[in-house]
Amino acid sequence: MVGVHHRSPLIENPIVFPEEKA
Repeated sequence: MVGVHHRSPLIENPIVFPEEKA
């Protein structure tokens, strides 16, 4: 359960971070 929750933000973080920073 913790692995799935940690994986969701980890994969969506790098995609939303560069898009919002750019």
